[in-house]
Amino acid sequence: MKKKEAFDEFYARFSATITPLGYSESHKIAALRRLITLKLRSRIAGISSSSFRSVVEHLRKTDQDLRQLEAMHVDVEEIDEQEFKSSPQRSPYSEQLKDQLKKEGRCFKCLSYGHRPNQTEACMASKALSSEEAKAIVAKEQAVEKAVEKQ
Repeated sequence: MKKKEAFDEFYARFSATITPLGYSESHKIAALRRLITLKLRSRIAGISSSSFRSVVEHLRKTDQDLRQLEAMHVDVEEIDEQEFKSSPQRSPYSEQLKDQLKKEGRCFKCLSYGHRPNQTEACMASKALSSEEAKAIVAKEQAVEKAVEKQ
């Protein structure tokens, strides 16, 4: 997805490319998540991936919301940066790992995308991860992502 491209424009190209391939719902969702912008990816992390159509609809709405904020000259990334800095969670992670999690739009507590510590019920219920656990999870997810890209 191109940086300033609207989701609807991207989705038209995406669906034209992926339809003939006969992918399953889960493969379509994985491909879609991999190809959208980081800004969108970080905001759909908490949604259920049970239906490709529901993921597409959520992305469409999220993209429209972000574009409305940008039209009002609200700096979404500045808001995210302030939330990141004011997060009450004290992290035992290295600066490198913190930077990576921040860049990927992940929560420092549960490593999910799209929220900050204790902003979702699932996150509040989870225990904080050690630095080693977080590194292992991130490395495993990167390996899976690379394997999916090769397919």
